[in-house]
Amino acid sequence: MEDINFLKSSADFSVVQGKPLNGWTKFVGISYIVYGSLMCVGILTAAIGIPIIFAGLRILRAYEDMKRFSESNSYYNLANAVDNLNGSFKITGILIVIGLSFMALYIIAIVAIMFLGIMAFR
Repeated sequence: MEDINFLKSSADFSVVQGKPLNGWTKFVGISYIVYGSLMCVGILTAAIGIPIIFAGLRILRAYEDMKRFSESNSYYNLANAVDNLNGSFKITGILIVIGLSFMALYIIAIVAIMFLGIMAFR
């Protein structure tokens, strides 16, 4: 964890103390968990759904830490919230990169099949 004193002196965290950020964080966390649960219905899609559930749980932990920070102004809670959000972003980013890779392979396969189909009629 980063130095807590740096957090105290570097910025004004009134945005965390506001209700909109906390409310949206809770909504997104619950949405991730519900979406991940729905993805776990299929056997193959469970490989995507399980990390999404873990990302949602980390977002909900960040929500709880932000709520504790707004009540107590403990920068330790704020640092935990940022760590949990960072973990969630990493999981989501990895899934996005994997998804984009599969999409690129799919597009390459479609173009190759079309090319081979055109060459077969010559």
